[in-house]
Amino acid sequence: MQSPLHYGVDEPTVIHECVDGEVLIVNLKHGAYFSLLDGAGAIWNALVAGASPEATVDLLEQGFDAPREVLAAAVSGFIADLLREQLIVVRAAPATTPDLTSSRSSPTRPSTSSSRT
Repeated sequence: MQSPLHYGVDEPTVIHECVDGEVLIVNLKHGAYFSLLDGAGAIWNALVAGASPEATVDLLEQGFDAPREVLAAAVSGFIADLLREQLIVVRAAPATTPDLTSSRSSPTRPSTSSSRT
């Protein structure tokens, strides 16, 4: 049985920080700056904490009022965007189950992200 994919930050090329609920990401190689809010930030935090895409969808189900299929499509599409922007890379599954309780986001607004170069 194949283990699910996991992702991590493409270090040291990419740096990130969460400030007042906003995830700030800089790709130092390309000079691109990204700002993630709400659901996008929750997805980022879960993925970089070691959650699989499926576990990330599970987390989103707890905080967002949307069908699982919609959330799964959002996670899948966002992962594709992060890979295309070279912000994350595929990693081996973590040895322990990540604690995702700090990755929860308020469901008050939809996922947003923006970038600047």
